Amino acid sequence: MRAVAIALALVACVVASSWAANQPAEAHVAATSSDAARPATRWLAPDLGIDAFVFGVPADGSEEEEGVPPQLVERTRVPNVDGQGYGWQLFFRTGRDRMRVREVLTLPAPPVTWGDAEKSVDATLSADRRTLVVEQDIPARHSVTRWWSVTSGDPSGRYEVRVYLDGVLAGEATFFVEEAR
Repeated sequence: MRAVAIALALVACVVASSWAANQPAEAHVAATSSDAARPATRWLAPDLGIDAFVFGVPADGSEEEEGVPPQLVERTRVPNVDGQGYGWQLFFRTGRDRMRVREVLTLPAPPVTWGDAEKSVDATLSADRRTLVVEQDIPARHSVTRWWSVTSGDPSGRYEVRVYLDGVLAGEATFFVEEAR
């Protein structure tokens, strides 16, 4: 498993966040059947509200450009194909200047490699090598995005991701990496 460069992801988060601050959450998510009833802001603290947490894969032909995240198609199934991207986007409201983002990604079995993520000063790998925790302090600019990509040797099966803002669970998703048909 490799992070599509954790350092680049942090830069993308900061740049994309300033762009996203002026965009509704729906602008970042491709139309799906679940768009009809997005829940209202969920307040975790008096000064921290979650507008949306979305997990999925990049829309066909959608790529990151100049720090603007690719359009996301909500999916719970990810093909186990080398280079297949997947990730999450979290849209929030806050008056805080900075936030601590903690991502916990758990795989069904250890991958052959965690790639660059394994070497990052922001990441901690569990003893069984199934769970990677990435923690970063970022400017609070209304959104955070993290992208990963499937690589040869990644296990198929049930994956889980949990995202925390300043220690409070802000979003979570269960998804399945499956052999291509």
